[in-house]
Amino acid sequence: MFGRFYAVLLIISSFSLPRAWASGDPDTNFRERCRRAVSGQYSSLVADMTMADDAVTLANDARKKSLKQIDSDEVKMKALRKKLEASEYSPELLSERDILAAQLKLYHEQLASSEGQIESAKIRQATTKKRIDSARKKVESIFKVNLVQDPEGGPRPLIGQIEWRSPCPKYRALCPLPVKDAAVLVSLLDEIDDSDLSCHHYAKIK
Repeated sequence: MFGRFYAVLLIISSFSLPRAWASGDPDTNFRERCRRAVSGQYSSLVADMTMADDAVTLANDARKKSLKQIDSDEVKMKALRKKLEASEYSPELLSERDILAAQLKLYHEQLASSEGQIESAKIRQATTKKRIDSARKKVESIFKVNLVQDPEGGPRPLIGQIEWRSPCPKYRALCPLPVKDAAVLVSLLDEIDDSDLSCHHYAKIK
């Protein structure tokens, strides 16, 4: 009789406890949900920084190629003009000059475009760097950020896994953060989107 009553009590207790605190369910555990949110968004920030750096590099490379081509075509144009001055202005030379002039115009336009791209890419790079520098200090003070080599052979390491620095005993239903870590997590909410309030709720657990 007692065993049956105890079993019923356990069932009732399982329904009365807030599911968000059940450590066995990672989908409803605030600690795990917050970790996932921070991991995903911090990884996105790192990816944004990579893209911003690459955009500056690509724009600079395009500018260098345009300058190189312009210098080469200017030399050709100079030699062509000398030929025209010494000839009867043959149709072939005039056609070659017009084609070269059109090509030079195109590369000058590409140069202007790449210079504009460099300027906007550097602005984005600076803005993204400011965001990630601010987030990194907070994230790395309360999380262990494990890096792995890019499986595709890229030069930059990738974020492999993010784990809480503060330990939590396995199967513990409530696992509050240290006071200092909770304060950092609250300030981190200015850097990340906590739309489901998992980090907000976890920071409040005492």
